[in-house]
Amino acid sequence: MATPPQPRLYYPRPRWAKRLGGTSILVGLFSLSCMMPAGCVQNRFLNPYYDVVEQVFPNWYYCYMIAAAVASLVGAALLIGAGGLLMTCHPATLRLHLLYAYVLIGLSVLNALVTPVGLAFVPLTYSCYVSLSISACLGLVFGSVYPCYVLVRFSRSAVKQDVASWAEARRQGKKPGL
Repeated sequence: MATPPQPRLYYPRPRWAKRLGGTSILVGLFSLSCMMPAGCVQNRFLNPYYDVVEQVFPNWYYCYMIAAAVASLVGAALLIGAGGLLMTCHPATLRLHLLYAYVLIGLSVLNALVTPVGLAFVPLTYSCYVSLSISACLGLVFGSVYPCYVLVRFSRSAVKQDVASWAEARRQGKKPGL
């Protein structure tokens, strides 16, 4: 007598989830490692205008920079967590990745707009003003590359269907396969 087929306890894990999850974790760790220490080292030792620039910014600009650093830290933590959840095929990863992308793109745009405004209050040489403005624009470009990739990747219908199937499989008590 044949036994009835047992339901699968595992569902297939797509390769893109493993790769994108690992990439998200690496990008998050890289942004954590580059965030505050690199900025302090750059300002203190590599900026020839340190004595002029650091002492004359208005107080609101310092408050904004602290808030931007906290938002960057939250974005990096979101990305690391979302990458870990993506590797386990958790359905919440879609929302976390999208939240990360919106926070970081908004922060990059805001930084690119606020930096020239903050520099307008500082008596700088033209070359210093130009170099700091160019660095703000480069920050906009490099700070938006991975978040834009995440938005494009997670807007695809195949990815949305995969994530929806993960939620249904979890409701049925299945786990992601290897």
